[in-house]
Amino acid sequence: GYAFMEEVCVCSCSVDIGQLRHLPIRAAFAHSLALHLLPTMPSRPLRQIALAGNRNSAIGAMMGMIASATFAKYYTSTALSLGQHWTRLTSQKFELFASDATLKKQIMRYDTSKLHFPPLEKQQPIILVACGSFSPPTTFHLRMLEDARDGLRSKGYTVAAGLMSPTHSKYGKASLVDMYHRMNMLGLALQDSDWIQVHPWECMQDEWTPTAQVLSMMQDEISKTYPGARVMLLCGADLLESFASIKADGEPLWDPEHQQIILEKCGVVCMEREGTDLDQVIAQHDLLRDNKANIITFKPSSQNTISSTLVRKLLQHGDSIKYLVHEDVRKYIYERDLKSKPAWM
Repeated sequence: GYAFMEEVCVCSCSVDIGQLRHLPIRAAFAHSLALHLLPTMPSRPLRQIALAGNRNSAIGAMMGMIASATFAKYYTSTALSLGQHWTRLTSQKFELFASDATLKKQIMRYDTSKLHFPPLEKQQPIILVACGSFSPPTTFHLRMLEDARDGLRSKGYTVAAGLMSPTHSKYGKASLVDMYHRMNMLGLALQDSDWIQVHPWECMQDEWTPTAQVLSMMQDEISKTYPGARVMLLCGADLLESFASIKADGEPLWDPEHQQIILEKCGVVCMEREGTDLDQVIAQHDLLRDNKANIITFKPSSQNTISSTLVRKLLQHGDSIKYLVHEDVRKYIYERDLKSKPAWM
């Protein structure tokens, strides 16, 4: 299964398994937990309560009893050992890639501790996907996801996860350092996030993949395990405006079929920007107007001008980039002398 439990609370010595979607997994976990704890329970009535909870696969009564401060001393060591066991399975430290070639050998999997799907499918969960260069990832990139989640929650939506997908080097943008460096920087920056993780699929391919196809793949992949979950593209107002852009040769900047995939199959969560009337942008474009229900806007908590371009510029001038990027990213950049890479010079 993709989800085993939400968290282990050592202080209260309780285990929250409310996030287990599949009853067979929940029952198996309850059964193993009961077998582990029953011998230590101090009285026959308590053991009977625990067994009753186990038979019902919910073990609510047992969990409430375990959480009781009265018996905290009994279960501290048990909860700690269980917590260590499950943490190794679901919340491992990000392992750095050594080269682009190693990305091709990557087994695509999710950090299940960062997936928070609502129980019993009470609401349609949203997976926010941020696609971009991330060369390097900045604090603004991270804040954008946090602001988006807050904005969605304020409108009654449930956000199950955030995914950051760095674009392939063959996209052709001059400022792109090697894919493994960008994967590593994102992985390090997101180690302390409890809901956002880096997605390697784009960088695992042989060629650049258009955004629409990336989102479509993620939607199909997520739907196999979490039916009803919805992948939505996180973007700024400039990207939404670009949907109506026409190139010099008269062709649209975006493939109409790709626009349809993004807007109809998935959806867009767009950050508002001062000076841009998103309602007007949507009203002036047929496809945007027809899919207005699939476009959710949100206001950023603050106006932010931090960009990857700014960080690269400061590096070339020998100026500080502290607090513009995650501290682990800053260290990674200096330790590997990324400012000397041709893409950043």
